[in-house]
Amino acid sequence: MTHVSEWMREQLAPHRIGILGFGLEGRSTLAFLRRLFPDRAILVADREAAEMAGLSGEEASGLVQVFSGADCARGLAGCSLIFKTPGIPWKTIDHLFRPEKMTSQTDLFLSALGGRTIGITGTKGKSTTTALVCTALRACGRDAVMVGNIGLPALDAVAADTAERLYVYELSSHMLETVRHAPHAAIYLNLYEEHLDHYHSFEGYAAAKENLLRLQGPGDFAIVGEQVFTRVSGLGGGTRRCLDITAEGTLILPPAARDGESVAIPETVFSDRMLLGVHNLHCLQTALLMARLCGAAETPDLLRAAIAALNAFTGLPHRLQQVAVAEGISFFDDSISTIPQACIAAVVSVGNVDTLIFGGLDRGIDYTPLSDFLAGGPVANLIALPATGHRMIDLLLETGNLPDFVRTFKAKDMAEAVDIAFRITLPGHACLLSPAAASYGYYRNFEERGAHFSGLVQARISKNVLL
Repeated sequence: MTHVSEWMREQLAPHRIGILGFGLEGRSTLAFLRRLFPDRAILVADREAAEMAGLSGEEASGLVQVFSGADCARGLAGCSLIFKTPGIPWKTIDHLFRPEKMTSQTDLFLSALGGRTIGITGTKGKSTTTALVCTALRACGRDAVMVGNIGLPALDAVAADTAERLYVYELSSHMLETVRHAPHAAIYLNLYEEHLDHYHSFEGYAAAKENLLRLQGPGDFAIVGEQVFTRVSGLGGGTRRCLDITAEGTLILPPAARDGESVAIPETVFSDRMLLGVHNLHCLQTALLMARLCGAAETPDLLRAAIAALNAFTGLPHRLQQVAVAEGISFFDDSISTIPQACIAAVVSVGNVDTLIFGGLDRGIDYTPLSDFLAGGPVANLIALPATGHRMIDLLLETGNLPDFVRTFKAKDMAEAVDIAFRITLPGHACLLSPAAASYGYYRNFEERGAHFSGLVQARISKNVLL
């Protein structure tokens, strides 16, 4: 057992522990706690009994007490410490538990390893930025591990911890909802309407995000996106900085401890990058700046190595991912797009979008920015999926804001949307799936949605080849 594990065991030993939510993170938490306390009974609650089917052996031996059903959380009333998984909204249980009884993987991890952690959040771009920061650090020879929303569940990484290891932690608002500790280094990218079904209000969502900075103390630091810089001014005790970019697009890196001089990184050094879009360029620049601030990219050779690795990064699945070229049409999967601003950025980044497929779960988000953008006619063919896509098409047609050349289609599902796209998209142009809405209610997650889109495209190609 590592020193960190021992410290955690000592902190948790006095408590009767419960786990609320038994998805991926809940299972990881139980496995971690079982390593610390092999003979202790732990309480587990989840609405779905099927999620806990594999616990029957431990339940029979008395090592686990299981509670399921709509009121499952009440079974944890006797616990002095409860690990809440991110998918359970605090607003649904805040009447049952005092805040001080709640903890999480994230908070336990940061309480022990926050000093070697780079926490990354924002409404959009956090997964890509997390991967890029890890890429840059590794290119500079640092031992860096991704945890959180991307990579390992955080507590899964503790057993292999070493004193030299850095953790790059993608942090959702749900993960930050109950934390009392912050990482030493942080990146806060942006803030838009999202996950309004999880919080009492937009301000509740923002407050969860901003715990990342609010809880930092003297000696901690953060890179903050320009869009949120004023909003978080004065929040917490750490230092804040934006990307320092000149009018010509040159990134100015601060002096390194070794040479004491700032370094100018022209935008042209990223001209061979694999990632599309200005927003991704900013993610690349942010990752390079973080590597510099962490003491990794300090010499010219290390800077060159980091830039080369960043330029070679091909991106994550379902994020402006080109999945096929068929019948002269380039098909892009941007299923990660769950808000209007992400869809707008995707259309601009691809640049030659003839057909846009959009729509999904309606969570009460303001779609005015996307409606105004589409009314400008950047895309000739709009294929709408239920429910938000259909609602937006109705609004655009009722207000008469669409140019005459724009054609609209209401597809009943993804299969019909892809079929329409093959029929109407001009060769030499792109068909882009960028839903600007959540997938829930139609798919389990955005990954399943993107995979379905890609699979339908590939199936159509295979059918055409066979014919």
